[in-house]
Amino acid sequence: MFNAHSKRISEDAICDERGFLIRSFRPADLPDVTDLYHRGLLTGWADPDDHALDLDDVSGSYFSQRRDHFWVAEARGSVIGTIAIRQDDAGVSHIRRLRVAPLWQLDSSVSIALVRTAIAHARNHDCLKLFFHTSLPSDRAIRLLEDLGFQVAPLRDASGHQVVEAYRDLYRRDSGGTAGDAPSVGQN
Repeated sequence: MFNAHSKRISEDAICDERGFLIRSFRPADLPDVTDLYHRGLLTGWADPDDHALDLDDVSGSYFSQRRDHFWVAEARGSVIGTIAIRQDDAGVSHIRRLRVAPLWQLDSSVSIALVRTAIAHARNHDCLKLFFHTSLPSDRAIRLLEDLGFQVAPLRDASGHQVVEAYRDLYRRDSGGTAGDAPSVGQN
């Protein structure tokens, strides 16, 4: 479902009137994606066991299975956000690589658009449950996840940092939709 700020500009992209669009990753995006992986951390901390090997082969990691995908948010020709989804078990997928450029972190519009895109993709590919975890245990992040229809588990400690784990059941549809519902994007 579109909000008042979005319009479809092609099967591959959603344009937001605030000046960005969400589209599928292209190989030419890799330098920007790699840079954003490091500078787009919302807390400045990353899991020490995450070596980002999937970013060495985005096409192989996120485009070899129909349920997996990688998107970028783009503004004025620059990548300002990323998100990926990967199915780990039958019917269960994980959101990965959610990053937003520091100047675009002032509000949540890019993060929300990226997460809604991943939710729509998972639902359209018969995913039953979508997991997400973040090292940003702020009240704002937790409210955002809840507003997007995620159930948030109690905080847990990982390497001295608090981690938020959340999931969203996709086999249930709330009457009238939820804030997390979105049009499908870039699912070729």
